[in-house]
Amino acid sequence: MDDDLLRMEALKRDEGCQKLLLDAIHEYVMALQLNQKHALLCLPRMLTLWFYITSIEGSSILRSNQEKSNALLRDSFRNIPSISFYAVLPQLVSRLNHKDQHQETRAIVSAILKRVLTKHCKQAMWSLAWLRNSVDHDRQCQGEEIFKGAQKNLQRGNDMKAHDLLMATKALFSWFIQLAKYQPKKPDIRTISVRSWVGEVELSEFLPPVQAALTITRNALGGSSGNNIESFPPFVPRMRAFNTQVSVMSSKARPKN
Repeated sequence: MDDDLLRMEALKRDEGCQKLLLDAIHEYVMALQLNQKHALLCLPRMLTLWFYITSIEGSSILRSNQEKSNALLRDSFRNIPSISFYAVLPQLVSRLNHKDQHQETRAIVSAILKRVLTKHCKQAMWSLAWLRNSVDHDRQCQGEEIFKGAQKNLQRGNDMKAHDLLMATKALFSWFIQLAKYQPKKPDIRTISVRSWVGEVELSEFLPPVQAALTITRNALGGSSGNNIESFPPFVPRMRAFNTQVSVMSSKARPKN
């Protein structure tokens, strides 16, 4: 039996281990609510512990402790700056529809992602919009729920510009997917002509999915949650139009969505 299975079996049976894990999650949450200086170290570890304890099936005592960990995150995640959760988006998305994950845990993850998408829609959409066009039905439903929830939040906040941007992402990503699936009629064709994307908002409203535009600034997580620091670079390049001449690259595998 490997070390991971041994730890899992011990956690199932040992109430002391479960309590220590809950205490660790609680301390991480309290620290993250007070200061973000070490968020990039604390938050991934806290999420790992939380996902770990809620992914195990066991006794009624274990289920009770799972509920306690979920209640802790449910009651406190809004007190942790959304920019901190943006920094760990891949870890959150990986557990959004995990088959072994506690249902309540997935609901809390979804609520966190709605909040991040509402607060940082132009950046977070690139990590989340693919869910709405996924071939997996469950992921597609989760993506629709997250985007509709964020759109309602923006509508209530009277931020219709960001609301319309999120609505337009579905058509944009559908266009990307159809373009990726295009098969030239002749195998030796290396350039094709396509119609440029036309949507409900201008293409220039979308930030380009490049590191300079999507990476948080150095000091964004460096102080308390009350500090007024720019989370992202204020000046980034913008997209104006897509070239109608597209180069076709050979590949052994088709893109996945």
